[in-house]
Amino acid sequence: MAASHSFHWGECAEALKALAALDKDAAIAVVQANRSTLVGALRNTFEYSGRSLPEFVTELESLEPNLFDNLLSEVDVRDAAPHWVKSLDDEADGAIAVAVVLGRLGITEDHLRAQAT
Repeated sequence: MAASHSFHWGECAEALKALAALDKDAAIAVVQANRSTLVGALRNTFEYSGRSLPEFVTELESLEPNLFDNLLSEVDVRDAAPHWVKSLDDEADGAIAVAVVLGRLGITEDHLRAQAT
């Protein structure tokens, strides 16, 4: 799960699913080993692969029910807000990902926009 400008949530989901089918504990270990990369990717602008974030969340939750929420809890919303607003405004796929994140955090779009200023 290497960091890149465009994080590939769908590819990560597929890799986790394949690894979990072989060894669930190894899949969890991969997530934990890449925790800072995943948190950083959640913080940034969601680009074209944002539509795949729900798939990634499903895979994480199949490993451990609170794994996504635990990663998300490490994201500073004030720091992420400008990136997420950009995703809402500029990218249809990004808006899908932001909707997932906001729903999990219990934050409205209006609240997010206020945080971004």
